[in-house]
Amino acid sequence: MTLNDGAFLELGNSTTVRINQYFFDAQKRTRTVRGRVLTGSVRVVLFEEIDSGSLFYLETEHAALMAARTADFVVDVTADETTVTVLRGSAQIKNALAYVIGSERAGKNTRVVVRRKESPHSPAALSAEERRTLLKKYTTY
Repeated sequence: MTLNDGAFLELGNSTTVRINQYFFDAQKRTRTVRGRVLTGSVRVVLFEEIDSGSLFYLETEHAALMAARTADFVVDVTADETTVTVLRGSAQIKNALAYVIGSERAGKNTRVVVRRKESPHSPAALSAEERRTLLKKYTTY
């Protein structure tokens, strides 16, 4: 799925994503995206450099994340946890429950796991093999 601002979402098998809000102003180079990954996995690639006031926000049952202006990341949702893997750029990740304290910033080639009613785990480094495997899985563009 390609959005008007050039953002690209590649959905894995049996994945359900709901876009709750989408706004893009080409003249001001601003974007607001609010969505939810209900099941499965999705790769999000934010190609275009967008104004710093822009927002790309995704939620799952377990996690909420805000992405940088340009980023490439994978969100994988299972019944027990959400894993956010950042391949490029960065993302701020917290538990989707407002009363769970703590957040983590994941940078290039790191992964953060969030479980129900727990603060996000510290970012863990992604091995070269794990990165290659992810990139092979998502190669349609």
